[in-house]
Amino acid sequence: MYHKFVISIAAVGITYASTPTAWAVDPQAKNSQARGTASHLVALPKAIAGFLTGVVIGTPICFVRKFPQEVNEGAHGFVGSIKDHDDNKLFLIPAGIAWLPVAGVITALEAPAYAVKDAYTAKTAFSKEQFSLGELDP
Repeated sequence: MYHKFVISIAAVGITYASTPTAWAVDPQAKNSQARGTASHLVALPKAIAGFLTGVVIGTPICFVRKFPQEVNEGAHGFVGSIKDHDDNKLFLIPAGIAWLPVAGVITALEAPAYAVKDAYTAKTAFSKEQFSLGELDP
């Protein structure tokens, strides 16, 4: 019973806080700032839905795209620490295999952060950048 009361009060408060700005816009007004405020209020649910969808769907996409990059960087760093400035292609495969679990953990920790960043910084909702399909971070 108490939860329903709190949810009802919160819903009334959110509705009360968001409607005066929308009611204050005169449709006949030629002030573009007033119209822009109303359009941002209308676009807010779409932006929130795009952000949440981008985080949920973008996290595994980011993991799959970032994992090979992390394995490659880790293997090259591992081999470079063993043998400097020589032809070290022979060591890359064993170093890559040894680095797989570490790369998996690092990517699992980084992917949600990159997905949130990509979903938040995207210009438009539901764009490919929002789903971590744009350019990868180094």
